[in-house]
Amino acid sequence: MQYSKQVIFNLPLEKVIELFNNPDNLKYWMPELIKSEIISGISGQTSAVGKLTIKDGAKEYQVIETVTQKNLPFEFTRTYDMQNILMIISDSKHQKPNPVHIE
Repeated sequence: MQYSKQVIFNLPLEKVIELFNNPDNLKYWMPELIKSEIISGISGQTSAVGKLTIKDGAKEYQVIETVTQKNLPFEFTRTYDMQNILMIISDSKHQKPNPVHIE
């Protein structure tokens, strides 16, 4: 599975970081997300572990997310463990997938 998403914010950098740090905004770049809950740590911070419920068509998946590095606005890296599949996601200022606009 390949998944990429670019979110373009027409806002000051400080506001973008504030929005990014709010877990209620996950729905803007993860529209398949049904539920997000923290297992350990502080949401969105390095070493935090959370359980995500994602819907793909008629199927629902439980995914364990671990934040491995957070250095906003330059990098935010997570691992996702789902049914014996391990994904490592690293967001950086240099990626350019399809945009989603938020104002």
